[in-house]
Amino acid sequence: MRGGRDEGFGGYHTLMWHRVERVLLVASPYDCFIMEEDGLFADRLYREYVELDLSHQPRFNQVSTPEEALDQLSRRRHDLVLVTGHGAGMSPTELVQEIKRRQPRLPVVMLTYDRGVAMSYAELGPPSGLEGVFLWTGDPRLLLAIVKLVEDRINVTRDTRKGGVRVIVLVEDNPAFYSAYLPILWLEVLNQTRSLMRGVINDSHRRYRARARPKVLLARNYEEASQLVQRFRETLLGVITDLCFPRDGRLDKNAGFTLIEQIRRDHPDVPILVQSSEVSDLAAATGRGVAIADKNDPVLLAELQEFLRDYLGFGAFVFRLPNGNAVDRAENIEEMLEVLERVPVDSISHHGHRNHFSNWLMARCEFPLAMQVRPRRLTDFGTDEEARSFLLRVFSEFVDARQRGQVTDFVRGGNPLHRDFSRIGGGSMGGKARGIAFAAATLARHPIHEHFPDVRLFVPRTKVICSDAFEDFSNRDNLWERALEAESDREVLRLFLEQPLDDELMADLESILTEVRYPLSVRSSSLSEDSASQPLAGLFRTTFLPNCARSDRARLEQLSKAVRYVYASTFLEAPRALMDAEGIRVEAEKMAVAIQRLVGSRHGERFYSDFAGVIQSRDFYPLRKNRPEDGVVTVALGMGRTVVEGGKALRFCPKRPRVLPQMSNPELALASSQVDFWALEMRPRWHPGTNLKRYELSVAEADGTLEAVGATCSLADDRIYDTIYRPGIRIVNFAQVLKYGRLPLAPLALELLDVFERGLGTAVELEFAVALDGVKDKPELAILQVRPQVSSRPMEDLDIDDLGEHEELVMAGPAIGNGEWLGIHDVVYVDPESFDPSRTREMATAIGRCNAVLRRAERNYLLMGPGRFGTGDRWLGIPVTWDQVSAVKVVVEVSTPRRRIDPSQGAHFFHNVTALHIGYFAIELGRSEQILDLDWLAAQPAVFDEQGVRHVHLERALVVRVDGRQGRGIVVR
Repeated sequence: MRGGRDEGFGGYHTLMWHRVERVLLVASPYDCFIMEEDGLFADRLYREYVELDLSHQPRFNQVSTPEEALDQLSRRRHDLVLVTGHGAGMSPTELVQEIKRRQPRLPVVMLTYDRGVAMSYAELGPPSGLEGVFLWTGDPRLLLAIVKLVEDRINVTRDTRKGGVRVIVLVEDNPAFYSAYLPILWLEVLNQTRSLMRGVINDSHRRYRARARPKVLLARNYEEASQLVQRFRETLLGVITDLCFPRDGRLDKNAGFTLIEQIRRDHPDVPILVQSSEVSDLAAATGRGVAIADKNDPVLLAELQEFLRDYLGFGAFVFRLPNGNAVDRAENIEEMLEVLERVPVDSISHHGHRNHFSNWLMARCEFPLAMQVRPRRLTDFGTDEEARSFLLRVFSEFVDARQRGQVTDFVRGGNPLHRDFSRIGGGSMGGKARGIAFAAATLARHPIHEHFPDVRLFVPRTKVICSDAFEDFSNRDNLWERALEAESDREVLRLFLEQPLDDELMADLESILTEVRYPLSVRSSSLSEDSASQPLAGLFRTTFLPNCARSDRARLEQLSKAVRYVYASTFLEAPRALMDAEGIRVEAEKMAVAIQRLVGSRHGERFYSDFAGVIQSRDFYPLRKNRPEDGVVTVALGMGRTVVEGGKALRFCPKRPRVLPQMSNPELALASSQVDFWALEMRPRWHPGTNLKRYELSVAEADGTLEAVGATCSLADDRIYDTIYRPGIRIVNFAQVLKYGRLPLAPLALELLDVFERGLGTAVELEFAVALDGVKDKPELAILQVRPQVSSRPMEDLDIDDLGEHEELVMAGPAIGNGEWLGIHDVVYVDPESFDPSRTREMATAIGRCNAVLRRAERNYLLMGPGRFGTGDRWLGIPVTWDQVSAVKVVVEVSTPRRRIDPSQGAHFFHNVTALHIGYFAIELGRSEQILDLDWLAAQPAVFDEQGVRHVHLERALVVRVDGRQGRGIVVR
C-alpha cells in the first residue's frame, strides 16, 4: 500500500534529503537592532540547535540592502532567504519578485516585528512567491520552526513516498497565532520524537526515527488545506485546524467545518484538533468526533500535548475500557506485546474500532506494522479474542523481524530474549563478534531459509560487551601493567579474577540473567581475532557456563568470573607469542566479550550439541577426485572442541558427501573414527575452564545421540553397518546424515559457502553446531562464527621443479602457502619412525625449550613431526601451543604407513598457520612422489636431543619453495 514502504533503518539517509544549510538574512540595521536583543540571529539559532541536540545547524549570512542580497545570491548558493519589512531602494515585494525571477525555487520568508505589517500581508494575501509572513516575538525557536517548516515542505513528497513518513497539517491564517504556535507545535513533535528514542534498537534506528519524524505543514486557506489533505491522504497522521479562515479569497466562518467533512469522507479515523477563540464555534464542533481546544485557554499548550499523546500516539498507549477508565499502559512495542496478553478484551475492542493501534504505531515511525494493522477491522474476526490473537501475532512477528540481523543497543531492564544481537557499552565489538553480527545480518537478508524450510538456520542469541569496558577494567589500578609484569599465566589469571567488574557492567549482566537460564559460551572477541585483515583464530580463551547455579547471585558471580577470565587471556603467554609473531603489541590489543547461547540439548548432567564442526571453502588436501575449491566439512559428535583442537573427526566434501575413503573398510574406520566426545557438565559449582569433559561413545549411545551419527563395525563380518542396533564396535560415520538425509548438511554447507563467499569476497570458514531436536521438532543449525579462511596474498610465479646447480632435495610433497622462505638454518623435529605417542606432552615441552632459544636468537626454523601439531588429542600428534612454536616459519606434518593420520584441517592451529603465512607440508611416507630425507637429517649433529626431539643447526641454510597454485612444495639444501 502506498505510504507503507519501509526502507529499513539503514536507509535513514534517504530521508530529509534536502537541508537548509545556508540562510541569507536581508534586514536593515534598525530591524536587526530591534529583533536581535541579546545577540545575532545565527548565535541564537545555534544555541537552540545545541540545546535540542540537533545536527545540520544552518549558517547565516546577513546583508542590509536588497542590492547586497542579490549580489550574495549570485555569488553563493543559499537555501532560504529571510527578508524584513524595511529596506532602502526596493520594497520587500519587489525584492521577493526579483529573487524569484532569478531563482524560482528558492524559498523566501518575510520576518517582521511589526504586527500591523504582518496582519496587512495576511489580509491582502502574500505577495507572489513569498512562502509566508511571520511575526517576530523574540523567541529564537521561531527561527527554528521556520527552518524546519521549509525543510518539511521541500522533503515531504519524497519522504512520504520512500519512507512512509507521516504528515501533520496545521490550518491557520493568523500570522500572530501561527508565529507563536508553530514553535510550540514543532518543539512538541521534536520532544515526543526524542522520547521515543528509548525504544530504539541501535544508532541506525535512532537516526531513522529522528529523520522519520512527522512533517508539519502549514496551510493558510481552505484551498491549501484541502490540497494537502488530499495529496497526503495515505500518510495523514492528524490535522490541527482553525474554524474560520479564507476560502475562495474571502474569510469563511464555516471553512473549518467543510474541511472536517472532507477529511471524514476519506478517513473517518484521522485525529482532528479543532481550535478557535469563539466559544460558539467550539460548541458547534462538539459531537463531530474531534478534539477541541480554546485558543484563549491558558493551558492551550497542555491541550496540544494531550492531543499529540492521546490522539496521535506520541505517548504511552493507555488501554481504556469503553467507559473511559484506564486499565493498563504500554510504553513501547515490547510492552504492548505483554499488555495485549492480559488486558480485557473489551479494551482491545474499544481501541480497535477507533484505529488507535495504527495511529500509535505511525507516531513511532513503525509504518509497515501500522499499515498491517490499519486495514483490518474487528468485523474481520469472528470474535474479539481472534482480534487479540491477530494483534499478538503481528506484533510478535514484527518485533522479531525488526531486530533480526540488526546490531541493537542493549537496554537494561528490557527482555533480553527480544533482541538476538545486542552490544553493551562503547568501543569495538572485536573481530569475532563482527563476524557473528555479519553472519546474522546475512542470514536475515538471504532467502536460504526458504530453500531449507525444514531446518531452522540461525545465529545464536548474542550479547557483546564492547572493548571500552575492557579498557576501563584493565586501566583500573594499573592492572594491565601488572599483568604484563606477571611471571606466569596463573599469576595473570589471579590478578584478573581478584578485581571485580564495575557496578554498571554487573547491573547489565544481572539484567541478562533475569531471563537467560540456558547454558552460555563466553567468548573472546579481540580487535585482531577472526578479523578480515588478521583472521587469527582461537588466540584467547572461551569458557562455557552451565548457568545452573542454585541462586541468581551465584549465577551472576559465575558470569562475571567468565568475563574476567576472557579479559585475562589477553595477557597469557600463548596468545602474546602469536600476537608477537604477527607484530601486534599486546598493550594495544582491545578485548570485547561475546556472551552467546550454547546450542544443544541437556542429557542428565551433560549438555552438548548433537554434532558440530567447521565448513571451509578450500580443501587443502582433497581426497580422490575432489578439487580444492569444492570445499570441505569437518564434523564431530558433541561440542565443536573436537574439531577446532584437531581431534579425530569426519572429513567430507560437501559436493560428494558419500565418498568417505576413511570409512571404506573396518580397519580404516576404526583408525580414523571419533572414539569420545566433549560435553559440558551441568554442575552448580563452576570455575573457568573446568566444566568441559570427555565422554566415551557409550555415553552418547545411552543419551540417544549416537543413533543419528553412529554406525557399527563388525569385525566378524568385516563390514560397517550404518546403524548402532547391531553387535560390534561403535564408530561415528554420519551415515544417517550424509546418506539417509537426517539433516541436509551437505546441501546446506554448499549454499552457506556460496552465500558467505560472496559476502566476504574471499574463501571463508564457518563454525557451526546442530541440535537435531530443536524448536517445534525442527532441527537447528546454528552458525557460530564466520571468518576469512586465509588472508589474501598475491600468488608468486615459482618453478619449484627447476633446481639450482648445487641444490639437493631434502623434502617434496603437498604443501600450502606460496613463495620462498630463505635463511632457515635450524630444524626442530621428531623422527616419525621412532615416535612414541605416549610421550607427546613431554615432546611439546621440549619443542618449547628449543623455540625459546631460537626466539631469543631471532632465528626462524622448520618444525617437523608425526601426526598433527597443536592438536587437543595427544594421541594424534604433538599438542604444542603457540608460545611453544612462536618462531616457526615452516611446519611439516608427517604420516607413516603405520600411523596414517589426516592432515590438520578445521583446527584453530591449522587456520593460524595459514593466516600467518607459515609454510605447511603434509608428507606421507611410503608414497613414491613424496620425498623426505630422514637419513640426512639424522646424520646432522644435534644441538639438542631430548624426549625424542632433535634440534640441528645447519651451516648452509635451507630454502623452502611452495607453489600455491599446484599445492606442492620443496625443501632444498
